[in-house]
Amino acid sequence: LLPLMSWELWNEHKVGIFRRRFSSTLSLIAKIKDQARMLCIAGAKHLRQIIPEE
Repeated sequence: LLPLMSWELWNEHKVGIFRRRFSSTLSLIAKIKDQARMLCIAGAKHLRQIIPEE
């Protein structure tokens, strides 16, 4: 989960620097959750244990 969070934070940082567009904290958290769910669907078994199903 930490690499996924770091990756999303880095991407948001780049978007903010180069495009001068910033996301809200809630939006960033939603993106991280969506990416985590997609990884679970793709077969990330260990991630399923800590990501709740909605």
